[in-house]
Amino acid sequence: MSRLPARWLLLTMLVLCWPCLLQAQELSPRTDDRRPDVPLASQEANTNAIYKALRAIHTGEVVPVNGLVLRRDTGVLTLTGAFTFLAPVQGKVTGAVFFGHGKFDLAPPIEVEKKSLAELTKGPELHEEFEEAVFRFTDSTYDEVKNQSGTPSLSVSTGGDPIETLARVQKYLRKERKYNLDARILEDVLRTQPGGLLWAFIHGRNVSNKLLFAIDPHGLNAFGLAPEEVALVTYEDQKAGIWAAFHLSDEYQTHTARGSQYTLTINIEHQKLDTTLDKGGRLDGISQTTFLSTVDGLAVVPFDLFPSLRVRNVEDSDGKPLDFLQENMKTPILR
Repeated sequence: MSRLPARWLLLTMLVLCWPCLLQAQELSPRTDDRRPDVPLASQEANTNAIYKALRAIHTGEVVPVNGLVLRRDTGVLTLTGAFTFLAPVQGKVTGAVFFGHGKFDLAPPIEVEKKSLAELTKGPELHEEFEEAVFRFTDSTYDEVKNQSGTPSLSVSTGGDPIETLARVQKYLRKERKYNLDARILEDVLRTQPGGLLWAFIHGRNVSNKLLFAIDPHGLNAFGLAPEEVALVTYEDQKAGIWAAFHLSDEYQTHTARGSQYTLTINIEHQKLDTTLDKGGRLDGISQTTFLSTVDGLAVVPFDLFPSLRVRNVEDSDGKPLDFLQENMKTPILR
């Protein structure tokens, strides 16, 4: 039986502290002599220009490929056709729409996941063909495609409408999945180090027309799979499930693949909550959080809140306002 995603209980709130020091930071207003019952000026969420560019991203250059091979962990994509890349944000390309002929092969590195995958494919491996796919990435995909391509030509037929195809994936993520992939990508866009994220939305011919192959070195929190970093998911109404999920294959070779792995980007060292609850049941409070970054170049910090809680403003340890993201979601997600 497929492993269906759980219902998420928490809300994503990301704080942007760019450039971020790799030392303890205190987020939210310093309490000083202020009390939660004293009104604080509200900031407006989601005003960061780079985040807004990711949310409203548009298409850019078209690059043809012939027999391009992209290897991502134990997944292999073989592609002949054309990539329509998304416009760069902060100088980084974070996605593309592909039309042409593609093949996707996946062989899980452990037996238990081969058995799970067989419930979908009737075999221990996946072999799927497709003519359309949407890629979101922060890894080396853009450079690999450019290096293995011919000279881009305006005469290349993309075989479909890339804007419409991208919009369908965005609708799934924002309205159905309730996952803010743009915010996750922002983490890597603002980091000084390269990211390793790849989400491939594949319109398959045989196994599923809504197939997702996802890799996230920070763990696939979107599906409740962290610390596992690799997964194969279908999101059709009548065929929805997680059919394979595992750690990066080299972690099995080095015997570091464990459920106790810590893949989050921060390690909270101390948290102080100062709250009040009025007679009407309204909760108001100030939170001081001290944390250390677990990755180099950290600029975006995720926090989890219950869905009924909303953030009014965020400051650093010097009282300087910080940008923060807080989208409205009927079914909030864990991040």
